[in-house]
Amino acid sequence: MWSFWEHINDWWDARHLPNLLLVHYADLIGNKREEAERIAHFLGLDWTSSVGDMVCQYSSLDYMKFHSDKFQPPGRFKPNTFINKGINGRWKDLLTDRQIRYYEDLIYQKLEPDCADWIMNGGHLSIG
Repeated sequence: MWSFWEHINDWWDARHLPNLLLVHYADLIGNKREEAERIAHFLGLDWTSSVGDMVCQYSSLDYMKFHSDKFQPPGRFKPNTFINKGINGRWKDLLTDRQIRYYEDLIYQKLEPDCADWIMNGGHLSIG
């Protein structure tokens, strides 16, 4: 198995390929409809307002929690625990300020600046 940083770098290096779309979780939960439409267009799928409504409804945290039996692997988690809060950056509440600074410093040591910025902040990538 390769390292976490090598894994990120490999995908970052391939981001220009026409069959690859990198999607940041913060962007997806921050503006689900826009990101889902961007993904649909990337895949060559038709997108209408009603499709957007359906995607947002069936991918909502409330829907997935209510239907957790469809989304949670059987027998691997306590009931109703696989789908949790649906927020980004929750890990920061589990670490000390020192640990967070260490992690953030490490990101900029291990990744090129544009990649580190994207990992930290999300946003659409301009592939040029």
